[in-house]
Amino acid sequence: MVVTKTMDFLSNKFNFLFRYKGFETVTGLILLINPLALLFQLLSILRTENAEGVSLATFCIFLMTQGATVAVAIKSKEKNLFVSMVLSVIITFAIIGLVIIKNLM
Repeated sequence: MVVTKTMDFLSNKFNFLFRYKGFETVTGLILLINPLALLFQLLSILRTENAEGVSLATFCIFLMTQGATVAVAIKSKEKNLFVSMVLSVIITFAIIGLVIIKNLM
């Protein structure tokens, strides 16, 4: 109940932003920051001989969160969120795979 009231309050306070014509474009671009940040991590792992310092558990948690967010994006038909999270899932899978491979070497 507190969460619902808080969300309703914030929705009313920021309604002017949600009605802004460029809102979808701006938020869509901001959502691409997540896969971009992950891409830098992936490139860093590719450039090194080992994946020392990269937490496999953390990226597994990221993957679960991203998967849940993909489901929410599908349910709510949020295209920008869907694209951002699918790209994040793909990159996170690659990171997890590389960490496993490099740790076995």
